Amino acid sequence: MKKIALGTDIGGSHITCQLFNLDTSQPVEHTRHRVAVNSRASKNEILDEWVAAIRLATKIHKLPSLSGIGFAMPGPFDYRNGMAWFEGVQKFENLYGANIREEMQNKLELPHEFPVRFLNDAACFAVGEAWLGEAANYGRIIALTMGTGFGTTFIKNKLPVAGTDGIPKDGFLYHVPFKESIADDYFSTRWFLKAYFEKTGNKIRGVKELAEKASNEAVVTPVLLSFFVMSAADLVGIGVDNVKADFGLNNTLSQLIPLAVFAWFFLLSVPTGLLQDHLGKRNMLNIGILLTAVGLFLPFFIYSFLTVMVGFTLLGIGNTIIQVSANPLLIDVVPSSKASSFLSFSQFVKSVGSMAAPYLTTFFALRFGDWKLIFLTFGVVSLLSAGWLHFIKINESLVKEEKATLTSCLKLLGAGYIALMVLGIFFIVGIDVGINATSGQFLLIKMEMSPESAQQGRSLYFFGKMLGTFLGALLLVKFSPEKFLTGSAAATLLATVVFIFSPTPFAAQLLMFLIGLTASNIFPLIFTLTVKKYPTRANEISGLMIMAVSGGAIIPPIVGGISDLFSITAGMYVFVLCALYLLFVSIYSLKKI
Repeated sequence: MKKIALGTDIGGSHITCQLFNLDTSQPVEHTRHRVAVNSRASKNEILDEWVAAIRLATKIHKLPSLSGIGFAMPGPFDYRNGMAWFEGVQKFENLYGANIREEMQNKLELPHEFPVRFLNDAACFAVGEAWLGEAANYGRIIALTMGTGFGTTFIKNKLPVAGTDGIPKDGFLYHVPFKESIADDYFSTRWFLKAYFEKTGNKIRGVKELAEKASNEAVVTPVLLSFFVMSAADLVGIGVDNVKADFGLNNTLSQLIPLAVFAWFFLLSVPTGLLQDHLGKRNMLNIGILLTAVGLFLPFFIYSFLTVMVGFTLLGIGNTIIQVSANPLLIDVVPSSKASSFLSFSQFVKSVGSMAAPYLTTFFALRFGDWKLIFLTFGVVSLLSAGWLHFIKINESLVKEEKATLTSCLKLLGAGYIALMVLGIFFIVGIDVGINATSGQFLLIKMEMSPESAQQGRSLYFFGKMLGTFLGALLLVKFSPEKFLTGSAAATLLATVVFIFSPTPFAAQLLMFLIGLTASNIFPLIFTLTVKKYPTRANEISGLMIMAVSGGAIIPPIVGGISDLFSITAGMYVFVLCALYLLFVSIYSLKKI
């Protein structure tokens, strides 16, 4: 009978497990699993994530049949007795004082005599190299690790030793005098950060950020350009106004254009993520950009209601792919410590395209007599973006944890908090797309503005969004995201209500700007708070959030139908109801802190 044991590596942000055949000293194929862990979560949440990873790795060999479990564990830790003493290390501090051996035995339903052993993670690295790595043919080795500190392990006959043969009593070298201080000050992250600051005057958080800056700094711009292409989805408002006028459509029929674009977020977001695992983020992003280009060129060259609907359908499919692929690809090419900042800036880039489009459309209509030149303009930019991305090298991160599936996504809706937050995404996108698609008609009919002025009023909404995302990135440094979300939702509700009762065209345009300003950060705040609460389910949450973007397909037709039955003013009250829900969910989130 084979002797099989489980090796488990505990990191500050993950757990990795794999079975090993002790007779051959080789890993068992297809049993390696890496799962993200929030090291600042509660004791039970951390331990439950560890247990889930262990059960994944032991599907083919049941736990009781194993020879034991070995943990590579960071310190401070009592390795002999299995006691956690994490304190002052910014990770696993809620495990302080817990007997991890007993906790694992209980949670895994194992007898207390079942072997569960612990060894320092740096020492485990050394033992692994001695048994299976480059040092396997040597009897005596010294393994050095450079991280937050300078780690050392002495190996003799494949086992750690200390206090013999001239080896320091504790087996460590970090405290040995070196140059003007001790070795730990030179062979560690601290030295790299200090040396980088002395040479550049800039501060970085870690060596990983330094490596990322060197490898991917040159590719940030072409990835950011894809967010400008993403703004093509906001052409739905321009399309609704002009196509409605050109073909004499009613409100209900014209609001099929947003439906053609945003329905695909519900249908394709998760399948796109699954296909992306096989083709890669950059390749999927280029597919989305090229589909967007085709969707833009089609109604420009062949203009009919049918080609408009087909074109916006292709634009919607392409934009869904871009939304799924662009965000994680951007995270791959920027320093990890600046990921949130760049994600906010990417929305700023998108807002630039959204804001410029109405002005460009008016210019093309007045100067050349053809508003459809806006399609040609965005189509050419899309082709340039796809070409630039194709000819650059990008180092994409590999996803090791369990992949999201449609089933795993939908199961998460059983968690009340997640379901409410996903519905929040549905309604904020409904407001965003709805204001874009219907505000022009509101300004034309109720405020009696000219078509050109009404179109420029939409630009003020996008200018508010652009300014809001920029200010949000600054203000969130000082305010908690929960409080900022509540304030944003309350302000959005107030601005929406007052907009309906605008006394003058100037007031209506000002309030459109304020709606864009106040609502601009709600989407990223809901996304961030949900992933923060369930960090190990980020894949599934991302899938659900992108599916909820389909609110942009549902809300505008409802507004259009009510407008046809009653009045354009009555249709605007749908946005008030959406904003009321956002205020409710923001207060709910605030109470869940």
